[in-house]
Amino acid sequence: MKFSIIIPVYNVEKFLPRCFESIEAQTFPDFEIIIIDDGSTDSSGEICDRFATKEKRAVVVHKPNGGLVSARKTGAALAKGDYVLCLDGDDWLDKKYCAVLSEAIEKSGADIIACGFIAANKNSERKVSVNCTSGFYNRERMEKEIFPFLIEDKYGRYFSPTLWGKAIKRELYAIQQSKVDDRIKIAEDQACTRPCIFLAQSLYILDDCLYYYRQNSESMTKNKSVFNLYGAELVFRHLKNEMNLELFDFAAQADRQFTHNLFNAVYSQFYEKQESEKMIGKRIKEYLKSDFVKERVKYCRYDVRNIKGCLAKFTLKYRWLFLIKLYSKLK
Repeated sequence: MKFSIIIPVYNVEKFLPRCFESIEAQTFPDFEIIIIDDGSTDSSGEICDRFATKEKRAVVVHKPNGGLVSARKTGAALAKGDYVLCLDGDDWLDKKYCAVLSEAIEKSGADIIACGFIAANKNSERKVSVNCTSGFYNRERMEKEIFPFLIEDKYGRYFSPTLWGKAIKRELYAIQQSKVDDRIKIAEDQACTRPCIFLAQSLYILDDCLYYYRQNSESMTKNKSVFNLYGAELVFRHLKNEMNLELFDFAAQADRQFTHNLFNAVYSQFYEKQESEKMIGKRIKEYLKSDFVKERVKYCRYDVRNIKGCLAKFTLKYRWLFLIKLYSKLK
């Protein structure tokens, strides 16, 4: 079997029909479909079951809500395909998605295939290519052209971190996904994708934009969630365990990613409705005083032209919460 398509689902009843229709429309048929209903409280679970009744390649697992990482782990453990494709339940695929990825695999034998995506909302669609030259990358070329911004460079650039829009060899993906901490609710994809690319011996990048990413939906990852304040630290420690940060300039890149992710987590705290802003601020400041945070932010270096990076560094370093709160309102 060529592909295992893993679909984590949580309360996306409005969008599942289009997602499933795009799978049925695939011109390349050699795949299994693993749907993980992560404790949905709407009719998503029933929609999944009805789809699996008519689609014999599909299996549905209903589990208590555990988050995106937990759902993907469940799917990875069941996968039997040569390569894994991740698909979010509110997104959908071009009908040639599997066919084009399969052709690239046959052509290159690469460990990972990456394609661009189409950012779609009610009024428009925008193509977003992988931010690297298309073609085959052996290990030497990966180290030379991708590793300098695999995590995050001083300009804020980073290699496409999403799990969707990629075909990853099952053994590589399953091992790395199993190691990601379930508590990570921000940068979940980064925690898995970057070690996979670091360990891969080859990569193939396509010009094609074949994955449809639905913007502004009520999904597991796209609403104004309050992220775990400690999530950035969990991701940093995970990368330290799974990648040799002493190689290349990964240590500096990891400090930037930590600062970037922490800034996102901090401003998300102001979306909390059950806690006063005074208590939110007190909790944030307490964490920002930790030695780990101060060290990571201290060694974070951004180019002055990277305005958001510099904003993240200095607001966290000096604990300028009024600016972070303002940013959260404008976001």
